[in-house]
Amino acid sequence: MSVLSFAISVTGPIFIVVALGHILRRRGAVDAQFVQTASMIVYRLGLPAILFLGVYDGSDAGGAHIGLNAFMVGATLMLIVLAWSYAWLFRVPDTERKEFVQGAFRGNLGVVGLAFCANAYGDAGLTQAAVPMGILTIVYNLMAVAILGTPPSQSGGGRWRRSLRSICTNPLILALIAGFGYRATGLPLPDLVGGAVKYFAAMTLPLALFCIGASLDLSALRATRSTMVAACLFKLVGSPVLFTTAALALGWRGQTLGIVFFLSAAPTAAASFIMVKAVRGNDVLAAAIVVFTTVMSMFSVTAGLLILKSVDLI
Repeated sequence: MSVLSFAISVTGPIFIVVALGHILRRRGAVDAQFVQTASMIVYRLGLPAILFLGVYDGSDAGGAHIGLNAFMVGATLMLIVLAWSYAWLFRVPDTERKEFVQGAFRGNLGVVGLAFCANAYGDAGLTQAAVPMGILTIVYNLMAVAILGTPPSQSGGGRWRRSLRSICTNPLILALIAGFGYRATGLPLPDLVGGAVKYFAAMTLPLALFCIGASLDLSALRATRSTMVAACLFKLVGSPVLFTTAALALGWRGQTLGIVFFLSAAPTAAASFIMVKAVRGNDVLAAAIVVFTTVMSMFSVTAGLLILKSVDLI
């Protein structure tokens, strides 16, 4: 398979499913209620199923992934520092600074990031990427609360208590704990249960990508401004360059390097817009960042793949 064919085989199917979701929503074939219900199923059942299987099926979930997990967390914190530094040096307006920083680091790992990994490496890629995705979910939530501040109706202490309660009841975190716990027992997963979990895992990414497309509001791109463009460049170019360069310095190649690249190159998560809305921040800017990075990630990831594959690094 040529380098270009490989790159398109990874990003092309994702783009098609997202585009199909958007087209069918525009034509009225699906409505907002369907998207809301399907998204709930993905979040509460599908993604936890993927995460549980990723931990349970991992070759060494308790040991081999520790270095990758620590790396992803450390690189994410470094990206946040760089984004804040940029915002300060280039005088990003106060009304846009927090939204810029969150948009620059908070990736859509659970859907787009995992889809890239699955398309490139199959079940092995999905398994390796699942645990870092779960760990970064915790980091993203904590950092978002620290960066965005307190909703008008909450005190500072209430903000953190609510955030910690949300993390403790997050289906992804519970699936992570359940996976490690069940793996520690050494018991085999019953065929009946395992088959059901695998069915939910198999349907999740296509359904989630379809919902992303159906949820896209391209009118948000009318809010184009320098801060939005800068945040998108951070997320789609700066993030993968930082993560991939650091991983190369550690001597990582092949699938592990590919996982790092795909997770770091994922577009900004829609959850960033939701949190900005909750604290009554600049939700117009947040929405524009989500939409623009989602659309453009198909091109930026393809370009990154062409470069890495052409020099035989992944």
